[in-house]
Amino acid sequence: MTYDTAAVEKQKALIDRLHEKGASVLMSSHIFHFVPAEKVLEIALAHQSRGADIAKIVVGAENEDEEIENLRIIHMLKKTLSIPFLFLSGGECRLLRRIGGELGNCMTLCVCEHDAFATPAQPLLTSAKCIRDAMRQ
Repeated sequence: MTYDTAAVEKQKALIDRLHEKGASVLMSSHIFHFVPAEKVLEIALAHQSRGADIAKIVVGAENEDEEIENLRIIHMLKKTLSIPFLFLSGGECRLLRRIGGELGNCMTLCVCEHDAFATPAQPLLTSAKCIRDAMRQ
């Protein structure tokens, strides 16, 4: 995430050009460590103000307190943003990767198998579907 004025203007111009061509834009910020709610919201609103169609933010959660705060943050994003979002956490606690789609994320990232090319933190598609179906009962 940059706040350099020249870089932000270039991002906005690029997003405008992509929109003119009919594309949708996902703006992604990978932080990988725990970030307080106010900072996550600041980043998401920056994505939105730059013209992104989807805001993606990846933080971390190394303990239960951080994971619970991330669950609160997803609720805050759902109430505040006017664009879809994908809020994920890595680290020891990855609950958002499994239930985030049912809490407000616009999608769930998963893999068909855990082979050499797959992202290990992402759940299997079959597991993600089971979780989704169970939460909808």
